[in-house]
Order: sequence, then C-alpha cells, then structure tokens
Amino acid sequence: MRKIDRYILAEVSGPLLFGIGAFVIILVSVDILGNAFRLIFEQGIPAHIVGQAFVYQLPQTIALTIPMGTLFGVLTAMGRLSGDGEIVAMHAGGIGFPRLTVPVVALGVALSVATLVLNETIAPPANKAARRLLAEAGGRDLAVKQHYTLQIPPEGTPDKLVYAAVFDTRSLTLHTVLIIELRAGSLWEWFKADSAQWKGEQLILHNVTHFSNDGRVTTHISQFTYNVGKSPEQAARYDRRINDMSMAELRQQIRLQSQVGPSDHMLSKLRQQYHSHAAIPWCALGFALLAMPLGMRPQRTSTGIGLGVSLAIILLYYVVFYLLGVMGENGAMPAIIAAWLPNIILYLVGIGLIVERSR
Repeated sequence: MRKIDRYILAEVSGPLLFGIGAFVIILVSVDILGNAFRLIFEQGIPAHIVGQAFVYQLPQTIALTIPMGTLFGVLTAMGRLSGDGEIVAMHAGGIGFPRLTVPVVALGVALSVATLVLNETIAPPANKAARRLLAEAGGRDLAVKQHYTLQIPPEGTPDKLVYAAVFDTRSLTLHTVLIIELRAGSLWEWFKADSAQWKGEQLILHNVTHFSNDGRVTTHISQFTYNVGKSPEQAARYDRRINDMSMAELRQQIRLQSQVGPSDHMLSKLRQQYHSHAAIPWCALGFALLAMPLGMRPQRTSTGIGLGVSLAIILLYYVVFYLLGVMGENGAMPAIIAAWLPNIILYLVGIGLIVERSR
C-alpha cells in the first residue's frame, strides 16, 4: 500500500467511525428505544431483559449503519482534502483523481463484505435470541403477523414448516396455510388449507388439500386436525421472521416453496428478501463511489452539512430500494432486478461523476 493510500484511508477512518456512531444513535433513538419503553411500561418486561434484547439487536443496527457511515466518511474526508487544497496539490504532483479513488473503492468493497458477513453470521441468530428472550419474559408480539413462519425444531434441519399469509394472534386464526412435513430434510408430504384455528397444540384446518411427496393430490377434506406439537405460546419463542433469516435459510425456504407448487406471493416475498440480503451490503461500495466526486468542493464543509447531505442521499436510496422491493414482492418485476437496481444506479452515477471530475 502506497503512502497516498494510507493517507486517504486515515482521513476517511475518523469521519467513517463518527458517521457509524451517529447513525447508530439516530436509529436507536428513533426505533429501538421507543420499542424498549413500550415493552417495559406497557408489557411489564423487566428492564434488564429489555436491555439484553437491545444488545442482541445491535449487530443488525450496526450492519445497517456501515453503508451510511461510509457515505458520510468519504464525503467528509474528500470535502476536507478538497477545501484545504490538498487535492489540487496531489494533482500538481502527478496524482490524478482516478488514482485517488483506488483506496476508497477498496474500502467500499471491504466494508460491503464486512456488512454481508455481519448480516449473515451474527445478526440472524442474535435477532432470534432477542425475540426468544422477550417471548419467554411474557412479551406480546404483533397482534397480526404477515407471512408467519414456524419451523420445528427451531434450529438445524426442520421436520415441520408451518406458513401462513396472515396469523391473528388474538383470535389464533391463520389464513392461507401451508404445512410441509420433511424427512431428513427432504420433502415428504404437505397440506394446504384456506384457514386454520390454533387450539392447544393442534391446528384445525379448514378446506384442506393433502399432497404426497410426488405432488399428487391424495385427499380433499373440509376439516382436518393437524398436530403441531407446540402451543401458540410455545411457538412464539420459535416463529421466524423472513427479515431475520440468513440467505442460507431463505434459500432453503425458496427450494421447499418451489417444490410444493404455486404459492406465488410467498415465493416472491422470499425471493425478494433473498436478493435484498445480498444487495443491501453492497450499497456501501456505491456510496463510496458517489461520495468521492460529491465531496470535491472549493471550500471545507462542516460536519453538519456532510451529515445532512448523507441523510438526504440515504433517504432517497432507501425510498427507491423499498419501492422496488414492493414491486418485486408482488411479482411486478424480477426480484433480482428490484433488489440490485438501486445499487446499479449508485454505481453508474458515481462512476459517471468520477469520470467527469477526472477531465
């Protein structure tokens, strides 16, 4: 690594860490703390339990803020170097602007990989541990759960998977139900039902179709009692949110859903979530590319201005990301395109501005 690379990375590292810390504080203040107070004062969960669950949720929060901190760090560092005339001095010394982007691009790649690893290895089990801790302490979850998923056993190779498009926890009613039985991880049989009522450890399925492992319909029946083996209270400790699944878990769910035939909306949701898991970490690289030319200003900019510009860009990115995500979930466009298009836009705009600055 050349001295110029180390110098630029040293300039970026300070505001990068500050940006990550600032965005963590913002997200914690806006989202997590409000939920924590609700759990303590409305549901009566002890503060130390809520605090422990809060700690478990930090890896996901940090993973979310790394790309944000990257944008702020590069934007601030380039503004400082440009405002103090150091970029001009480097150009006079024969170092062109494209060469200055090399350490920043390398940093963007490294931070994207780090975010991906954090999202896939630490955040999913930590989020599950937080939900399980709160459920065991008596916390109530959402009254109406969308895309409800229950795996039994909760870890490792499943024996049973229960899906529902909607689960009303107040009436214990599930709508558009799919139950998959597995043997040694392979599909064995499955049931589809219009609705189900959860009673004790059993589901009373209504308007049921039973399929064998080769996909043949074996039975149509108006009502069928299925033994889940878990009460709703027990299952609350183990139900899985699609947002918290790792890419490996999502891949398994997609494979099983594809085997049991059309469940278009659920399958689109899973595919969109899978590609979103892959795409989001790589916005750090896009933010780094975009921040390099945007930070080039004739005068130094304050931290407040850098933070404000960063927030505006981040807001625009996530508006586009979630808008396209909804389209991907509803099948209006391929999930892989919906997930990656915001990053592609970042890359193209960033590279275009870098080329323009280099002239």
